[in-house]
Amino acid sequence: MRIEATLITLLTVAQLECASGPVPCTSPGTCPTGTECLANRCLPVGSDPVPEDSRRLVLRPTSLALVSSHGHTNAGALPPAFAFGSRREGAVALYLRFEPRWQGQPAVHSAFLLLDPLPGTQVGTEAVAVRAWRVERPWQPAELSWLRQPPVVPPSTDAWARSSPPATLRVDVTPIVRYWQDHPRANRGLALLASGDGAHGASYATGTNGGIGPRLELYFSE
Repeated sequence: MRIEATLITLLTVAQLECASGPVPCTSPGTCPTGTECLANRCLPVGSDPVPEDSRRLVLRPTSLALVSSHGHTNAGALPPAFAFGSRREGAVALYLRFEPRWQGQPAVHSAFLLLDPLPGTQVGTEAVAVRAWRVERPWQPAELSWLRQPPVVPPSTDAWARSSPPATLRVDVTPIVRYWQDHPRANRGLALLASGDGAHGASYATGTNGGIGPRLELYFSE
């Protein structure tokens, strides 16, 4: 599956409605009747996003790369922040790889990729559709460009990014991490993809120069 084709279909409502797992949400009042927005997922009213007795593990990426359709590559240092859904930056692909510390652990109950806004960056009001995919082939940050990206494959998950008010973007990547637990050799990282058709989009810190960088938050049921 080529990234170009993925971006063309990224924003279709049908894909979001048919995606497996909980429906993504950005704020209270955006979920169907009988559900509520918890940890950016529409879950049944009264439920918990994770079991109370869950054990939490937070991982920082061992590799991080960013490419955009407007020419950003990883030949130099990463910028302090980037934007999903910005015409200025164009379509964006964020690649991340993590140490597989979930191997040998109990089954993952929930897994979230967290991105935080960088204070002082421009904000927009529109919600931006973001999709997380499993990366199929090995990659190195310095080798990536917009025209040279590894294929992405299912499982995939969806999220909505919004920068006003500034808040952490929590992408539910549970199906991807569970797949890695069952198929250890398939762990080649994940990619977050978003088109670039908004005014300002939603900006997030890379962690290279201030701000809190991306991290993977895992919950295990004992």
